[in-house]
Amino acid sequence: MKILLSVSLLFMLSASKKAIDFGTKGNSSDWYVLNDAVMGGLSEGNLTKKANSIIFEGSVSLENNGGFASIRSAYDRYKMASFNQIEIRYRSNAYDFAMTLELFQQFYRPYFKYNLPDTKNEWVVRTIDLKDFKAYSLGKYLGYKLDNKDKNNIIRMGFISDEKRAGAYMIEIDYINFIQ
Repeated sequence: MKILLSVSLLFMLSASKKAIDFGTKGNSSDWYVLNDAVMGGLSEGNLTKKANSIIFEGSVSLENNGGFASIRSAYDRYKMASFNQIEIRYRSNAYDFAMTLELFQQFYRPYFKYNLPDTKNEWVVRTIDLKDFKAYSLGKYLGYKLDNKDKNNIIRMGFISDEKRAGAYMIEIDYINFIQ
C-alpha cells in the first residue's frame, strides 16, 4: 500500500542552483513510501514531515522475499543536464541508504544510485558528482554511470535501504541542492 505524504518543496531556480528544501513552504510535491510489499515482502516504513526535514523510518524484513524500504518522489521531469553535483544534508542511523534517480516507470529498467553511508545519527552534508551515480537493474550493477543525456531524462528521485538485511532504520533529510 502506498502511503502518500504531501511534502512542501521549494524549487529555487537560478543560473547555478535548484533545491528541494523539505523545511520550507513552497511548491508541493508528493513523496511516498514504496517498500518490498509490492513484491510480497513484509518491510515497513513511515514518512513524517517535520518543521525542517522529512524522516523515513521503519524496519526491513527479509521474510517472504522482502529486503528493501524506500521513499520516492512523484513522477515529474527533472531536467538536470546543466547540473554537475548534488549536495544533500541528512542523517541516518543503523543503515546505509542510496539516493536513486530513475529514467523509467518500469521497475526492471535501469536506474541510477549513489550510496549514502550511515552517519550514526550525526548530521552530514555530502556533495556528490552526478557522474558518480551508477546504473543498476534489479539490484545488479550494469557497468556504466549517469551521463549528460540521461541527466535530462530523470523522472523520479528516491532513497532506498541498500543493505539487504533485516533491522530497524532511520534517515532524516533536510535538503537536496543541485549545483552546476
